[in-house]
Amino acid sequence: MGDALQNIIMCIKVLVVFWLLFIYVPSKLATFDEESRGKLDRIFISLTHMTFFIIVIVHLLVFAVLYDSVSLAVSLVFLYMAIRRKRIFRRAQGRDGSIPGLLKLMDSVDSFEDFFGLCKSRLKSLFIKAKNSLLLELRLFFTRPFQRLIPAIVIMAASALRFYHAFNHAAFSHIDVYGSLIRLKRLGENAMYSASTEIYPSGSHAVISALSKLSFLDSYWFCRFFGPFCGVLLVLSVYYFALRITGSYTSSLVSLTIYGLMTNASFPSVMFRQTAAMPQEFAAIFILPGLWFFWLYLKTGRKNYLLLYCEALAITVLCHQYATVYLVFWAAIMYLCSLMFIKLDFKSFVHSAGYTFITCVAGMLPMVIGMLLGSSFHKSSFEMVENVMDFRDIFTEFGNWLASGEMSFNPFLESILAITVLLLAGLILYRSRERQALLFSTACTAIAMYLMYRASLILPEQVPELLGPARIGVFAALVFAVYYAVGFMLVKNVIVWIARGLRIEKAGKFAAGIVSIAVCCAVVFFYPPGKPYAGVYEYDSAAENYLRIKKEFPPLDWTIVAPHEQLAQVLSYGRHYQLITFIWDFSLEDAKNPILTCPYQPATFSSTWKKAAAVRARNNRGRRRKGTCAADAGYGHIHAILQGYGAARHPDGQGIAVD
Repeated sequence: MGDALQNIIMCIKVLVVFWLLFIYVPSKLATFDEESRGKLDRIFISLTHMTFFIIVIVHLLVFAVLYDSVSLAVSLVFLYMAIRRKRIFRRAQGRDGSIPGLLKLMDSVDSFEDFFGLCKSRLKSLFIKAKNSLLLELRLFFTRPFQRLIPAIVIMAASALRFYHAFNHAAFSHIDVYGSLIRLKRLGENAMYSASTEIYPSGSHAVISALSKLSFLDSYWFCRFFGPFCGVLLVLSVYYFALRITGSYTSSLVSLTIYGLMTNASFPSVMFRQTAAMPQEFAAIFILPGLWFFWLYLKTGRKNYLLLYCEALAITVLCHQYATVYLVFWAAIMYLCSLMFIKLDFKSFVHSAGYTFITCVAGMLPMVIGMLLGSSFHKSSFEMVENVMDFRDIFTEFGNWLASGEMSFNPFLESILAITVLLLAGLILYRSRERQALLFSTACTAIAMYLMYRASLILPEQVPELLGPARIGVFAALVFAVYYAVGFMLVKNVIVWIARGLRIEKAGKFAAGIVSIAVCCAVVFFYPPGKPYAGVYEYDSAAENYLRIKKEFPPLDWTIVAPHEQLAQVLSYGRHYQLITFIWDFSLEDAKNPILTCPYQPATFSSTWKKAAAVRARNNRGRRRKGTCAADAGYGHIHAILQGYGAARHPDGQGIAVD
């Protein structure tokens, strides 16, 4: 019960800190036009602004070797003051050049009673406003179930799936999280721009590091709970884009249900990655919002939406370039399709292409600087083209595959083709050229991703892949889920059109809502959600022991003899003695001595594994492979040796057994 309560408290702290810093405070400073004043608009615009500024500020401070809690807080205060000052002088300036609100505050300071009265009235008005807003939300929650109640239930279920591992396991759900934890701690030590550090996009690491610095919480907790929360934000981004494209809550509910609750391998979202703090999934949050900002620029011609798109693009470049590839690819499809339906001048092309190019180049600067300083590339992150062959052979191989009749039916993939047929017929009925452009570009994007994903599955050795099928599926699932909402919107329009002809329009809308719920229930019934697969690369008790040692002993005054996984946790708080090094230096004579000798003193902790922790990792093609965390890391023989020698203990008796 104590561990469960601690997990709940730490999760709440992580989420509250993130919400205040990245959503609530920016929403009070940002400006929102008439096209972007909804709640989801405010969330993603605020998140985009603050994430971009945080990453830039952290990188600048690290480059200047000034990054710590104080310098970060001071930088954010200056940023807040600069934005606030700009807004005050833009909106509150009087005819005589005075600032009425500021003058009123200065006058009230002359008298304590006036100042106290002003604060009291201000708090009272805020309380009344909050109460009225809450009552309104509660009323809408039950009177408009498709806008509030039903999406909230689906989002809570999606959150439960993603947070399940974090609440039930102290160990991380993916091996990459350990590497991320090391990188963000090195970032906190101003060591990103050094020859000993591999070049890797550190945008998501900068975000987690900033949260840890400002909240004074162990970054372990952010790596543990931040990943599932990013998974929930990814679900919200799909719902947000689907809602803006279709303009229908009942249609968007379909995409929300499929992307939020589908754990079956037939749908290629690879949900288990959303249980961990992964740079790729964090960058993917900004793909669909960035695409929507780009569409708003094409629609309105306003530069602020183009800048928002560039901020989202910069975040993907600074976090994970795979997301950048698909955001630029989909934006290019959107622009080309828009040329067919709406009038775009040459200036829009110059601005779109120029801003995109400049943003990508600027986003690569941290890695360029690292390379100039002597850092080496993180090779696996840049091996994007896996197979290269003559393009003429692709069509031959594809034709041979079609003739063989070995095509495996997948309803989630083949429905993309069915929706396209409906959409081509539906485009004739739409009178709005803007709506036609938006739907047609979504169809072209979905078809392109369908062909790309199908080709990677059918001809894995022949097609020159940009990414492996597992990676393609992660990004394809985003646009697939949105396209399902488009397909249901077409069906809903037919139902409403028939009802309107029969003069029972309200009944038609009600019927469309019932059909939407039926579709969602059918998806859940035939593909019941289960616990997302998550690999465990250390025992939970090992991570729990680290937390206990860190709590009970002074910083940097203790050492853990453990495998490489625990190095990420111990770094900056204690010392880590590599287990394999200990085994190499351990002899039979040492086994006779019950006192463990270790280079670091005074407190040394060692662990005994009775057996290696079994995990199932995935190879580079997205298929599972069985093994053990120790054997995969090259420590298979260590466990047998330790079991034969017995548990080594410190003279003070501080030994820890790990079952």
